[in-house]
Amino acid sequence: MNDLENALGQFIFYRAILAENEPDRQLFLAVPDEVFQTLFQKEFYDLLVKNISPKFSA
Repeated sequence: MNDLENALGQFIFYRAILAENEPDRQLFLAVPDEVFQTLFQKEFYDLLVKNISPKFSA
């Protein structure tokens, strides 16, 4: 979970910088399949999407 928190923090940080310098660039967050299968279940994913940004999508 700690790694996920760090990765999301970096994602948000880089997204903010890219929005200013390269607004057309799309940023992705890659995670291993086993992490996706366990942490990104529908309810958890919906909570993240709702609270991070309407721009964040799969």
